[in-house]
Amino acid sequence: PSPIFSAGQAICVRRAKDAYDGGMKYNNSSINVFGIATAVDSLIAVKKLVYEEKALSLSGLAAVLRDNWQGHEELRQRCLRYPKYGNGDPECDALAGEIMGRMARRINGIPNRRGGVFRMGTFSINWYTEFGASTGATPDGRFSGAPISKNMSASVGQDKKGITGLIRSATVFDYRQIPNGTALDAVLHSSAVSGEDGMNAMRGLLRTFMQRGGIAIQLNVMSAEELRQAQKDPDSYRNLQVRLCGWNVRFTDLPREVQNEFICMSESGA
Repeated sequence: PSPIFSAGQAICVRRAKDAYDGGMKYNNSSINVFGIATAVDSLIAVKKLVYEEKALSLSGLAAVLRDNWQGHEELRQRCLRYPKYGNGDPECDALAGEIMGRMARRINGIPNRRGGVFRMGTFSINWYTEFGASTGATPDGRFSGAPISKNMSASVGQDKKGITGLIRSATVFDYRQIPNGTALDAVLHSSAVSGEDGMNAMRGLLRTFMQRGGIAIQLNVMSAEELRQAQKDPDSYRNLQVRLCGWNVRFTDLPREVQNEFICMSESGA
């Protein structure tokens, strides 16, 4: 119940109902599905390692993951080399599209208890660190407790084909299946978008993304060196802002693990 908020809504007053008990005109609920890259990369690793290459059994892989890859670094590196979402790889992208389609059919349009329906979204804000903290090791090579992938982005450092490969992967979806919204994050080095040629390149990226059916992309133009310096000397970088799931936030106000994610993204984007 939200009595103060509800009291400020004329329709809730007329209906004498709380905003979260059917008092509003629109009473839909949202379920956000994120970590798509972690899911795709992990399933691809299982497919390759267990079923195609038969390097070990499914139960054997589960045991390795329970041990958080300890003593199995060579195997982890093998999993890291498998195809990854975010590079325009047909196999990964087809699996991503299938997963999102299945989730959309299980969520969208299902009635909720407030007279509305459920709607799927895929944005993660900074929850990807919180969820990752309670998620065990995954077959894609991720360690237990590490962040999972955010929004529609690739796992950090795994988009090896640059921004064009990332856009190809992130536009295999029918975004009408994501009525609650989403975002694609990308990092560009300042040298890539400097001057008139750089602005033309950025316009081309945005136009291509929209023409391929995308709905929201947020670009951070920065360098890993600058972000590291901001970590060391936050007082001198109080006004340094980054884009986080639809809004700007001061980099120095972010938790350390989220800052590190931006640094890793900057390194791969450079």
